[in-house]
Amino acid sequence: GMGTTLTIGIVVGDILYIGHIGDSRLYLFREGNLYQLTSDHTLVSLMVKNGEIDREEAEHHPQKNIITKALGTSGSVEPDTYVAKLKEEDILLGSTDGLTDMVTKEELQELLAQPLPLNILCDRLIEAANEKGGLDNITVIVAKIESEEKREIRKEKEGGDLDADRSNDQ
Repeated sequence: GMGTTLTIGIVVGDILYIGHIGDSRLYLFREGNLYQLTSDHTLVSLMVKNGEIDREEAEHHPQKNIITKALGTSGSVEPDTYVAKLKEEDILLGSTDGLTDMVTKEELQELLAQPLPLNILCDRLIEAANEKGGLDNITVIVAKIESEEKREIRKEKEGGDLDADRSNDQ
């Protein structure tokens, strides 16, 4: 009866193709604003959609982690799919609810606005969730959209891999 979430993003040129099942999330940070690109497959998310509760009530609802769609719980499951057009300097944030249950949208925006190397940004996001209790596993993936030329220049300056992901399993 165990299942898992899956959120995948594939970038081809300036187009992001997304497949999504569960309550992990993919965000787009553009020009100081954070946009959630995926929709949670949870009981509480359905309750908000149906007008039974509002978003504020959803944040603290006791059943907010009941997943309505997961990979591995049935013979087949259809993922939600999305397509987004990307711009240079966009930042993509993929995370489990261990981050988003602990860190507010405003706090995420503030952290993502800092001009940090991606590996340091991942560490700061995880630290922010842990400082608030870190009640669940925290997985974070951050990617920045850059031209190939800019990427090579940055790679030379920073010495090493620019893409980063970090996990803190508890």
